[in-house]
Amino acid sequence: MTMEIKSFEGVGDLRFGMTRAQVRAVLGSRFRSLKKTPSSEHEHDSFFEAGFQVFYDQNGLCEAIEMGKPANPTFGGELIIGNPYSDARDLLLMADPELTEDDSGLVSEKTGIALYAPKPWENPPVEGVYIFPRGGK
Repeated sequence: MTMEIKSFEGVGDLRFGMTRAQVRAVLGSRFRSLKKTPSSEHEHDSFFEAGFQVFYDQNGLCEAIEMGKPANPTFGGELIIGNPYSDARDLLLMADPELTEDDSGLVSEKTGIALYAPKPWENPPVEGVYIFPRGGK
């Protein structure tokens, strides 16, 4: 499922601030509610077949979205997951020259996008994309 990331808004028809029911209606696939870690405050919905994990705040509203295969998020019309880390990094650097990197990828505060790519210095394919609203993470 190819969907364009809209910074600080969401991806495709998914929007930050949607209720669980609205998110589930948009993704329309089977899901499982679970906690990311035992210490997580809230359950999130995992849509494994679609490659989405949607996180909710204490009011049950979408506060972040994580994507992996088979999801195909795009930014600026360019596919991200599966493409070399350096290509995705260059794309985000054009929008945010101050993005931060570590040993698992990068975070762009100016676009609301984080990328997961293990050992990014080896230029692996991007495995995951996490998007968040302004002021979130």
